[in-house]
Amino acid sequence: MVQTNVLNVPGKVICLKNIYSDNTYQIGLFNFSENPVTITSSELKDGTYLDLISNQKIIIKNNKIKVNMPLYLKEINDSISC
Repeated sequence: MVQTNVLNVPGKVICLKNIYSDNTYQIGLFNFSENPVTITSSELKDGTYLDLISNQKIIIKNNKIKVNMPLYLKEINDSISC
């Protein structure tokens, strides 16, 4: 890992972006509120991701994602229709 960036998002949410030397990245999203939260950030690139915690595919669309549990996302190369 080369660096970790803390993404600036409002609310009871922490968003971290780990960047690696091969220019890949992983994003950690942590919601500390009692309710689901929609996170919007230009750092959340549209695409399909694998949640490394649940092993589920997650889609980010329009730089937004709804979070109600911790997610640790790694981009995968699936095509999606937006």
